[in-house]
Amino acid sequence: MTLRLFRNNLGSGVLASLLILFSNAVTAQSIEDEAVAWLQDFIRVDTVNPPGNETRAVEFYREIFDAEGIEYDWVESAPGRGNIWARLEGGDEPGLMLLQHTDVVPADKEFWTTDPLSGELRDGYILGRGARDMKGTGIAHLATFLGLHRSGRALNRDVVFLATADEEAGGFYGAGWLIENRPEIDRWIISKLSSLIKDVDAAYHTYEPTRAGRAIQEFVNDHLSNWYVRLCRRRFWKGDYSEDKIAAYQTLYTCLEVVAQLASPIAPFYSDKLYTDLASISGKGNTTSVHLSDFPTVNESVIDTDLEQRMDIALSLIHI
Repeated sequence: MTLRLFRNNLGSGVLASLLILFSNAVTAQSIEDEAVAWLQDFIRVDTVNPPGNETRAVEFYREIFDAEGIEYDWVESAPGRGNIWARLEGGDEPGLMLLQHTDVVPADKEFWTTDPLSGELRDGYILGRGARDMKGTGIAHLATFLGLHRSGRALNRDVVFLATADEEAGGFYGAGWLIENRPEIDRWIISKLSSLIKDVDAAYHTYEPTRAGRAIQEFVNDHLSNWYVRLCRRRFWKGDYSEDKIAAYQTLYTCLEVVAQLASPIAPFYSDKLYTDLASISGKGNTTSVHLSDFPTVNESVIDTDLEQRMDIALSLIHI
């Protein structure tokens, strides 16, 4: 794998544009020079998955954040499987998350002209496993994040740095773990969402679009809007960008994305607008159209009927 020197690469991207716009104290050129050394060092951090050992990457980032005086949080989903995040506080505009994974796939030295973990600089390229996917992007995120921090300028939105484990093997110890280890109300709405997928899919298969539409309407009005969003208002609004706040935003995003996909056969234009707006911000999924995305499939493992029944009792008591 190869990556052009950051002075040739980073300056042409969106992240560099952010850096140039917001950094006064440190020039884009100087931080690009630092980024070259960071990337070489980061490639030398062995996070080949399996087994991962992404806590080594967490330690790499912690050392830099400590030197910069940046507060951060980190957690291990299992021994050695570390995840780390930090936040720059800003204004009330929608936040920006710089999301990366720190693990890399194995590399067979037989097919390499250098040690895959060397970070060797050769002919204007940095060589090593992860230079493209995705330690190079991770260091671009880091350079942008530090550039904004060093500038001292007021931001119009929060900027979050999040580095997770285990993407190369499914994300079960990284983003997936952060999502699943969430408060009970998050697990409830995700359970209801999965049940909704099952109900809507069955309605479409029996050519009953009205039944599908009513199920979606009930979920959005009664469960997502009137219950989940209302009860989680403080989680969305409170200042610190904690693991709890991240989980709330991820949960709401997942619900909106799936609702757009489920409703697309019967509300094609609105669903397409909702889906593409979400995808254009997150970079996730097919940003062209909801109608080119895969229809949601049921994840039976997240359906918790006991939890749904307990919450239904609570809802019924509130409405008495």
